[in-house]
Amino acid sequence: TVSIPAALCALLFPTWTSLPLANYMHLHSFTVHILLAAYPIMLTYAGDIRPEIKAIPHCLALLAALAAVAYVVNLLLGTNFMFLMYPDVGNPLSWFETNWGNHRYGFPVMISGILLVMYLPVYFLEKRRS
Repeated sequence: TVSIPAALCALLFPTWTSLPLANYMHLHSFTVHILLAAYPIMLTYAGDIRPEIKAIPHCLALLAALAAVAYVVNLLLGTNFMFLMYPDVGNPLSWFETNWGNHRYGFPVMISGILLVMYLPVYFLEKRRS
């Protein structure tokens, strides 16, 4: 719930591509985000972990705590972790910036949509089994 959507968003809308291709941060950022998405996907596929709808509130609390830490780091270092400071061009959050005046309004909307896409199949599979 936390790492797969976040890693995929970072891979789909990277902010580090202005760096040269062979730059350490460029390689590191792609590698880390690929692993952050691939590892839980592989664990789920192998059956080692199972998505549980009742765990969503705990995952959202973890996400909020991580966002609070990232926000403080962003303020201290002038970074943009988790796209908390500004949306980049081409990022879906830029639509919210343009139309609603603040890109952060897009987080609850996008998170809700992502969770629906991720957990609706799980919900129907659990219903079908019972």
